[in-house]
Amino acid sequence: EMPWLLGANPELKQTIAAGRGNGASYTRLNALGADAFLLQTQFRRLQAGPDALLRGNTGLLSMNPQLQIQRELVLSTFDEGAVQPR
Repeated sequence: EMPWLLGANPELKQTIAAGRGNGASYTRLNALGADAFLLQTQFRRLQAGPDALLRGNTGLLSMNPQLQIQRELVLSTFDEGAVQPR
């Protein structure tokens, strides 16, 4: 599951929720937007090579040689019926 849904970046989530009346229905889209902002500020860092990673709100972000952004979800487990990040 994406880190955003597992409790990552609670301050940003509160800010977004305060600005929109129905933030919960756009949760995944908000995480994608936060990552888009992160990517535009860290684009050169990702161009450094295949080992360059960003911990985004939707997972680990990297860039392939074709300059395409790739995302790897964070592993999580179920603990007493709730999803927990590893």
